[in-house]
Amino acid sequence: HTIVTEPKSTNGVLITQAGDTGRYLGRIDLVFEKSRLIKRSGKLIDISKVRWEDPEVRRLIDHYNDNRVLNKVVADIPHEIEGKRALGNMVCDAIRDIGGIDFALMNRGGIRIKQLNKRVRVKDIYRMHPFKNEIVRFKLNANEIRSLIAAGFNKSGRIDLYVSGFRYKIYKTGRKKEGIKKIELLD
Repeated sequence: HTIVTEPKSTNGVLITQAGDTGRYLGRIDLVFEKSRLIKRSGKLIDISKVRWEDPEVRRLIDHYNDNRVLNKVVADIPHEIEGKRALGNMVCDAIRDIGGIDFALMNRGGIRIKQLNKRVRVKDIYRMHPFKNEIVRFKLNANEIRSLIAAGFNKSGRIDLYVSGFRYKIYKTGRKKEGIKKIELLD
């Protein structure tokens, strides 16, 4: 998710990164003369400043987003589910239930919507889970679970995992940069 405003050349390869959340589009221009590369450059395009839209591309996008397969209703739930934490924990509940396992964990970045409406369509599932994540099943002891929780917390300074089957509390040593004093696992 790094923003690289000026492309960098590494081992003859021009590299750029456009950050995250679709704020920028990365553009690399390659100029060839006959079949020889003679010039290369790149830049980031700030999407918020783009004012023109190709009508044909817009039509294709709208057609794709409003198709029979994506609009198919796959579930009716009793109430809307609001908040990424509630959605993440619900997904972990489903994984645990389907897998017949004791607990399930999932990283915070895996949920990409903030609300699931009562009528759930295929496109809602893809919007919620756009990454084709796979479920991996393995055994962990309590210290390994604590290590997993600590790794996510130390990286971002906040709780990074959605869970089902247990709860946890993180006790900090004081300031955010000082680290974790202990992690308590609760049934």
